[in-house]
Amino acid sequence: MKTKQSLLARLLLPTVIVLLLLPPLCCLIFHQAAQRSAYAQAVEELRAMRQALIPLMRESFENNEDDPTAQARAFLQQAGPKARRMGGHAQMMILGENMQVIYPRDAEERAAAAPLAEAFAQRLSALEGAQEDAVVDVPGDRSYLADLYEIPARALQLRYLITYCPTDDIGGWVGQASLLVLGIASFLSLMTIAVLWAAARSVSRPLRALCRRARRIGAGDFAPIEPAFALREPEQLRRAMNDMSARLERGDRVQKDFFQNVSHQLRTPLMSIAGYAQGIEQGVFPDPGAAAHTILEESARLTSLVESLLTLSRLESGQQSPPRLPVLLADAIGDCLDRVHGLALQKGVECSTASLPETLAILGDEELLERALENLLTNAIRYARTSVFVEARAENGRVSISVSDDGPGISEADMPRLFERCYKGSGGNFGLGLAIARSAVRAMGGDIAAANRPQGGAVFTITLEAAPSP
Repeated sequence: MKTKQSLLARLLLPTVIVLLLLPPLCCLIFHQAAQRSAYAQAVEELRAMRQALIPLMRESFENNEDDPTAQARAFLQQAGPKARRMGGHAQMMILGENMQVIYPRDAEERAAAAPLAEAFAQRLSALEGAQEDAVVDVPGDRSYLADLYEIPARALQLRYLITYCPTDDIGGWVGQASLLVLGIASFLSLMTIAVLWAAARSVSRPLRALCRRARRIGAGDFAPIEPAFALREPEQLRRAMNDMSARLERGDRVQKDFFQNVSHQLRTPLMSIAGYAQGIEQGVFPDPGAAAHTILEESARLTSLVESLLTLSRLESGQQSPPRLPVLLADAIGDCLDRVHGLALQKGVECSTASLPETLAILGDEELLERALENLLTNAIRYARTSVFVEARAENGRVSISVSDDGPGISEADMPRLFERCYKGSGGNFGLGLAIARSAVRAMGGDIAAANRPQGGAVFTITLEAAPSP
């Protein structure tokens, strides 16, 4: 048999996979976004420096229109300090007509910038003087982001204004920030996994405890599950299992009582039959006919009990599914009263019924209805002092049939177990009549209830669906 996945694994495994993939994914996304942001900021710095220098250039050209050398000198005197004051990663370079380095003006700085100036010159030759932002590779495994600007032709000694910055300076902080993001995301993911683990355990632990308790209930231990759980759903399940356990315990007790009482009911007539049969065999009785009559009575009693047990078994097992047809109550109640008339005369009890409309009918099975009513009438006659009364009334599509007596009523101790099979009440009487009545009524889709009348005596009420009017 394939092992089922645990609730803990089902809850945690997908989440853990997502949380483990989340830190590197966050780091990658952050790295790309930060890199783009850094490059965009660098481009803005380069353009800002160029835009700041162009007005100085124009002013120098206008003030020294006839002297190109003075133009260049005036511009360089203002541009250098201006570029240094702007700071940031942006730097400035100016190339002349022959692509020679004019700025920086310091000889050592110009020598150091010569390879970069050559790279810019090659780039400018490829662009044919176009102006654009470009990444320029230079010897020494470094690359630069450069803004190339061609100076107007009236500045005879100056040809190109280049603002640039090394790309490794642009994104130098991005790598460290990405590692920091990776560390923070990893820590948060681990913390989340730990919290989820604890939360999942808080759910799976009570479920495992309930599973163990369910096995004990299956083994016959019906003790309530304690203590209560903090979570609502496991606590609801605990209460439901406690209720189920109480019902199973009650059913187990009813079953044991049933077998005990049935055994007693079967043993009494069997012992009587065996005793009288043995007496006849040994010639103990001078009149074998009387003994045979007793054997026949006990056999009939035994047969009635067995038939009642079989009827109850069929009703409760669902083997008997009666059709629901219209049944006239006046005829069914009249037939039942006729059958119990002899018992009523023997007990000195008067059985009567209220006047019933001839068309009043229920949807059910005539045989089951008469069996239920006959058992109720027999039970009422057994306990009644002088009278038993039957009445029926229809209301809201339902028909209520009540059988009442003027006996001592039902004790509070017997009321909850009144319809159990072979339940022995406080009066010492037990049987299957009320259990059969309830099963028969429920098989027809109805219900049965018992209560005590305010004026004394008990009343049993059957409620069934009314048949539609013809």
